[in-house]
Amino acid sequence: MAGTAIFLVCLAVLAVFIAILAALSSIIQKWVCDQGCDPSKRAQAADNEDQHRDQLEEVGVVSGVDSHAVNVVAHAIDAYHHKRDTHERARSKSEKVTIIVLGMTALFAALAAAASLVSDWIFYKQLVDSRNATIIANRAWIAPSRMVLNWPLEIPGPVRVSLAVENTGREPAIDVVYAFRSFLVSYIPEGPGNAKVEIPNLMCDGLDPQSIGGQVIYPAKTSLSITSDIKDTIGNRAMAIAARDRSQTLIVEGCIAYRTFEKVHTSKFRFFLRDVPGPSCIPIDIEHINCAWQFHPIGIGNEAN
Repeated sequence: MAGTAIFLVCLAVLAVFIAILAALSSIIQKWVCDQGCDPSKRAQAADNEDQHRDQLEEVGVVSGVDSHAVNVVAHAIDAYHHKRDTHERARSKSEKVTIIVLGMTALFAALAAAASLVSDWIFYKQLVDSRNATIIANRAWIAPSRMVLNWPLEIPGPVRVSLAVENTGREPAIDVVYAFRSFLVSYIPEGPGNAKVEIPNLMCDGLDPQSIGGQVIYPAKTSLSITSDIKDTIGNRAMAIAARDRSQTLIVEGCIAYRTFEKVHTSKFRFFLRDVPGPSCIPIDIEHINCAWQFHPIGIGNEAN
């Protein structure tokens, strides 16, 4: 709509220019006619012809030549001069008008070409905007929604976390890859506004969607679970103990990279583990576990493009 309005304004401006130039052309043509057909100049030319005729008659009288013959010759000369002058004035006026008309035509052509270029640019921009709007409305959107702790911090072994993701778009997300990272920060106490981690989430750097080994996430109302294990190393075990003892807070962040409409997009996520009184998780049976400690998102580090 904005592009169409701009185009109409340009056409209106062009119409005004054409009207102004047409008026200027009419004024110039009138001026040329006035210069070539000035009554005072015509009267002056007639006086000059009369003087010239009188001189010829005087010459005829002095030399004894018949005045009638002199008059015939004088009229013939006057007719020739008048015809020549009229022809010269007509040709001069015609040349001036031709030059003016050609100049106006060239200017009109330039303005029409400019208007055509503006119209093409507006049309192209509208096509691009329409295509971008179609892509945005139909592309895949991968949204990390929540993270769950799936292993007690009190028991040695890999600490497992599960991230629920949803494709809220209309197209499948293809070549999906992801990466996780865990680290500790100073203990985050209860209370609004306390969960702050100022460092940037750099997990998307160098993470490229892969056609081999990448997953496909289809649009669906249900979420898909992505599982990651914090390996049971000496350093990771010390990190789990610090989180278990509430001396520090466990942070898990990462990135999901995928492809949609032949373009790469990423979704960053960052969660912190909120402790509550009692153990982190309680095993129910061999396959099920109930974790009271929950992950909560942190504002900085959760981004999508």
